[in-house]
Formats: sequence, structure tokens, C-alpha cells
Amino acid sequence: MKDLTEMIDEVEYTLDIELTETEAEELSFAFDNDTDFYITLDGKEYRFISENTIDDTYHDEQMDLIKECYLDGKDLPWWFEIDWDKTIENVLNADGYGNHFAGYDGSEETLTYESELWYVFRTN
Repeated sequence: MKDLTEMIDEVEYTLDIELTETEAEELSFAFDNDTDFYITLDGKEYRFISENTIDDTYHDEQMDLIKECYLDGKDLPWWFEIDWDKTIENVLNADGYGNHFAGYDGSEETLTYESELWYVFRTN
């Protein structure tokens, strides 16, 4: 298990940034209280998502995006069915998480904090 100082060092190294004391405190609070959060660090916005919630979050957001882009935001007729799980699995296998969550450059980073894997995406 990593202490907070080790975690801050890992975040700084992985993201190639330098955190202020206030940013470190905000990040620590967010890790302890959220499983999906946005935070500004070193003037850049990041989204951190826990491995325990990323699949559900990705599924929900992709389903909404597909409906908006390809179905024009309309509900399908009752007789038409889409295997959403398979469709979203296909998108994930083709693009990965970064293409969806990291609007800045499509990359994804991972960190471990208290035995939990976290995905990190730059969003601006």
C-alpha cells in the first residue's frame, strides 16, 4: 500500500507535472471520496476513473454517444434490438478507453493507489 507521498510522486512522474500542496490535498481527497472525478493539476484538466467503475461508466457514455451520433438521439422502435454489450465491447476493442475519455490526445495512463488501479485521462 502506498502512502500519500508515494502516490503524489507517482502522479507527478506519470503525468510529467508538478503538484502544489493544494493540488496534492485536493487529489488525496478525491481519491478517498470518488471513483470518477475531474481535477485540474498543474494547469491541466484530468479525469481519474477507478478500475471498479470504468467499465460501467464507459458503457453508459458510449451508449449515449452512439445513440446521439448514429440514431440522431431517437429511441429505436420497440421491434428493433441492439446488443449494446457486444456493440460497446467492439468499440472498446477497436479504440480503447483513451479515445473516448481523453479528449486532449486520446492517451490513457494508469496508477495504483491503495491496491486499486486508476485510469487517468487528460481532458484539455
